[in-house]
Amino acid sequence: MRIAEAQLVRAAGELQKEGVIAGTDLARAFACFLHQKRLSRRAGKILRALDQYVEKESGVVAATATSARALSDSERQRVVATAAELLGNPGRQVAIEFCEDPGVIGGLRLETGDTRYDATVARAIRELRSSLI
Repeated sequence: MRIAEAQLVRAAGELQKEGVIAGTDLARAFACFLHQKRLSRRAGKILRALDQYVEKESGVVAATATSARALSDSERQRVVATAAELLGNPGRQVAIEFCEDPGVIGGLRLETGDTRYDATVARAIRELRSSLI
């Protein structure tokens, strides 16, 4: 019988909600369970489902903003405001982790769950290169 990722996530969430097991112990037990049931290869899908579950339960959308250089405070505020418009539903907050990657060359990439908004120079160059070939 195949266990769906959503079923695993709901079970883990219920265990923590009911106080059966604490967060760090839950993570350890969950990892052990995945290994024993030979589900490690599905860990990526399971983690994405777990992220979605946590977002739904907490009401906070987690996102990562990647730029070529460190952003100033005003630039960060603009990113947060724009991300709230793109990702936020009414009543939900957006929590953004800012990262630097010189490989993006310029612009910004915003990622959350399975969604990616890529307005980087590196992406534009890749698209241009592929259109010329």
